[in-house]
Amino acid sequence: MSLAGWKLGNVSDGAVDDVLTITGASFLLLPGAYADRESTANIVSNYPQSRTERFMETDLPSYNNGEGGVVLQAPDGTQLDRFDYNDDLHFALVNETEGIA
Repeated sequence: MSLAGWKLGNVSDGAVDDVLTITGASFLLLPGAYADRESTANIVSNYPQSRTERFMETDLPSYNNGEGGVVLQAPDGTQLDRFDYNDDLHFALVNETEGIA
């Protein structure tokens, strides 16, 4: 399935906000592929064996560090999924949670 027209948003004060289209182009997100908000160069510097042909750089909504929600919408705006998160979901052995998804 192509990501063309699919959208991500965040949840602010209980309402869906900051909805952005992932891509307008036909892009198949295959197993092992990534759509990331960071630059490809940053990922490759941390993971040198990355397969950059599987990367797609895009603008994504910003998400709060402490708690918030992620919303996935179909191209017609229908909400398909929502995941609410908070700091308690971090792996117990992670000491520094800043910037960690």
